[in-house]
Amino acid sequence: MPAMLDLRRTLAALVAVAMSAALIVFSFIISDTATTQMTAAARASLGDADVVVLPERGEELSEDAAGAVSAASGVAGVRSYTEGTIWIDRMGSSGGTEFTYVLDVPSPSGSTRLVEGRLPDKEGEIAVSPSVAEQDVAVGSAMALKEDPVAAPTTATVVGVIAPGPEITRWNTGEQYIFATADERAALGLSTAPAALYANATAGTSTQDLMDSVSQTLNANGLNAGVYTASDIVMMRASNMGDMNSTTQMLLQLLGPVCAVVAGIVIATTFSTLLARQARQTGLLRCIGAGRTQVMGSVLRSALATGLAGSAVGALLGVVLAALVARSGLVEGLEARYLTVNRQTVVLAVVLSTVVTLVAVLRPARQATRVSPLIALTGQVADERSLSRRRMRTAAAGVVVALIGLGITWLSMWAQAGFESDCVWPR
Repeated sequence: MPAMLDLRRTLAALVAVAMSAALIVFSFIISDTATTQMTAAARASLGDADVVVLPERGEELSEDAAGAVSAASGVAGVRSYTEGTIWIDRMGSSGGTEFTYVLDVPSPSGSTRLVEGRLPDKEGEIAVSPSVAEQDVAVGSAMALKEDPVAAPTTATVVGVIAPGPEITRWNTGEQYIFATADERAALGLSTAPAALYANATAGTSTQDLMDSVSQTLNANGLNAGVYTASDIVMMRASNMGDMNSTTQMLLQLLGPVCAVVAGIVIATTFSTLLARQARQTGLLRCIGAGRTQVMGSVLRSALATGLAGSAVGALLGVVLAALVARSGLVEGLEARYLTVNRQTVVLAVVLSTVVTLVAVLRPARQATRVSPLIALTGQVADERSLSRRRMRTAAAGVVVALIGLGITWLSMWAQAGFESDCVWPR
């Protein structure tokens, strides 16, 4: 039995399927790219460490912990990561205090670079990250810093702006940072205890053996700390970075379903209209012996062809759109070099869009099977005014859902990449 609808008459449905598939692929790719970037950043923060030593919740590592871990069997080297926290007193400008991290002065290498000014080299000098500099802070200005929101402020001079790379911090690089020398950190009253220790294994030492050796050494020295594999910390930090970007991620995850709903409404409306206009042709088919099953099969074959063709075109458009958005910087903090296009993502989008098409066509297909053969003789079809009112109501609903989808798309592209959130331990 021939297909009920030709490609020319189903162009509107084809476009709807293509747009749905494109936006579903786009949201999946952007989400996968963000996950890849966060995982890469978490891995870079560990360097080449095999095991990570972290303090227990609410405690600090002992200053002797680095020496003890270095002496453990199977340890080739230990890197100490020092981190403090301070409050920026903005009472004179924005009228409040802001929490920020204090790190050692890094060497401009890898992804870390000196944007402006110079590196601090003595007490009373600090450098800031771009996120701090954006808050009306410039090289040469003085900043009031506090150990806690109610303490008396200490003044330091900003001598440079440093863009941090993931290799120098365990947090999102978009966070606020202050970089200070050991003398300045001491003047600010910050602890000199390491926040984390990164240990490398000697050749031939497995990760599990290194963990056991480090744990035994810490216990033997009466030092209380947690010992983790590098892969565990990568997963934890990537997950925490994902929590910070939860708003953007949530909007992207909502985008796909909204697009599918909009496409389903448009497809159902289009097929209902076209099948109603072809009621006489359906009646002729019934007159020459076509059964209800054959009529429904013909409609579903047309829908399947529309779904597959539209999904394939839409998936390609989605990949192109995601690549353009990643390279344009519209999604803040997303780097094009981490663009991730998985074959499974494309296949899933094609399947989902095709399924949405078939589900949307089920009701029009059932209506087509109820067309009487007498219509071919009488020429009487459904009331055009009734069809028009139905199409207007459905189209209005489609417009409302489409506007919601566009709003979500806009928010997904312009939402800030970093948001303060509660941190999951350990980091």
